[in-house]
Amino acid sequence: MRALIPLSVFRSGTELNVLLTLEQACRRHNEASLISRGLFRLMRQMDAFTVDAVLAAPKKLFRTAKALGGVSVPARASGSFSNARQKRSSASNQ
Repeated sequence: MRALIPLSVFRSGTELNVLLTLEQACRRHNEASLISRGLFRLMRQMDAFTVDAVLAAPKKLFRTAKALGGVSVPARASGSFSNARQKRSSASNQ
């Protein structure tokens, strides 16, 4: 596999390892989208943890981000869940 970024730009093996691991994790467009969404959510909630994790265990972090990226935003946040519940309960009362 040929790296897209010249290897000479990296100061340490850790930086190179992180990017090569990310490149491998994002082999397919779907996986890349899930990882991107997951990392975005992690950075919004736990930015320092995410930065530490990417350096300490990038493979595990990207696997976790992929799983988190596949979780949809709760329907309750949009109000559709409570509206659906009200419609069901009123239909069952009739």
